[in-house]
Amino acid sequence: MEILLFFLFSIIMIEGLLFFYLKIKKKTFQWILFKKDIFPDFSQKLVKKYFKLSFSKNLGWDRKPNTVGSDMTQSGLKKFSINKNGERSTPGFNKKNGKIAVYGDSFAFCRLVGDKETWPYHLSRLLNEKVSNFGVGNYGIDQSLLKLKLKNYPSTCKIVIIAIVPETIVRIKSQWKHFFEYGNILAFKPIFRLHKNNLELINLPIKNENDFYNNRAIIHKLKKEDIFYNKKFQKDVLHFPYCITIFKNFLRNVKLLAYLVLYDISRKNPKYKKKAFNVIIDENHKFQNMLYKDKETVLLLKKIVSEFSIFSKRNKKNPILLIIPQKKDLEDFQNKKLIYDKIYSSFSNILPIIDLMPLFIENEHKLNLYANGDLGDHTSNEMNIQIADYIYNFLKTKNYL
Repeated sequence: MEILLFFLFSIIMIEGLLFFYLKIKKKTFQWILFKKDIFPDFSQKLVKKYFKLSFSKNLGWDRKPNTVGSDMTQSGLKKFSINKNGERSTPGFNKKNGKIAVYGDSFAFCRLVGDKETWPYHLSRLLNEKVSNFGVGNYGIDQSLLKLKLKNYPSTCKIVIIAIVPETIVRIKSQWKHFFEYGNILAFKPIFRLHKNNLELINLPIKNENDFYNNRAIIHKLKKEDIFYNKKFQKDVLHFPYCITIFKNFLRNVKLLAYLVLYDISRKNPKYKKKAFNVIIDENHKFQNMLYKDKETVLLLKKIVSEFSIFSKRNKKNPILLIIPQKKDLEDFQNKKLIYDKIYSSFSNILPIIDLMPLFIENEHKLNLYANGDLGDHTSNEMNIQIADYIYNFLKTKNYL
């Protein structure tokens, strides 16, 4: 009897410690999930700020004209600005429209570097004319295509580059980023689906501010439609009894707990916080590779790429798809586990493809490929110079210039 009581007391103590520790860490580590995170609190202040700075009824979110921002990096604060046309500023070239417009994600926008350190800026210098940078953080190729279709590019534009990271295959399947990137609760987006082998646009589920406050019906619908709710989010939700639910994704949860505890007992040594974040990156990367093995998702990606090509040519623009690898993609290449390269190579009969993996491998031991920051690693100024040179030589070789 005493042994049983001791066992029960120990379980209660562990359960209580787990609950309170996880609750405390949740404040600074958004990838810990509780049941209430399925229906997060959208404060009025948060939503109004989002609508003022980012909300787009067509795209989900977008960069607003005449705004500024900054990122903290290992090199200090890096500032960026958006001009009156909604492009990232290209100092010295803002009034000199050129023949190239760039769309894409944060690797097109170039987070973690200044306005004079982006690859579109360095390409502008080589061309002596502005390369319009319409990149937006966290976009999938689907959103980049939709933004291109708004035709906000300058009248002088002859070449359209959509720059993507391979993770775009995950983004084209996501309607609410929170179900994949926990804590990103404001980021609802439109997506394409295949209907009778054709693209069908599913519009943004959020139409106005009130939809954020009256969201239960919308979220219930997305729980059924967004594949990441069942495949990922639900598996990572922790609830009573925590000693049991922690086993739903045991390796992930144990690693996170271990690194977070080490972070605390080491007087907040940042390397342990980074290791905890890398657990999340590793998990997300597994989904990327899984989707590149899924025939239906690859077909959806191919259809979006085809639509990019068709739309561009219809509007007398030359389309180019630029693929920029992230750190995990480099690891896959080195471990001979790279999956996406053959898929994008097969798209070369649709439009020109520039895969930058060879450039990254060539420069891996020569310079710092990536700048470091809380947003995850992005291409450094040194690497952006190399990227601009690579694109410039490609354009010259193909007689685009």
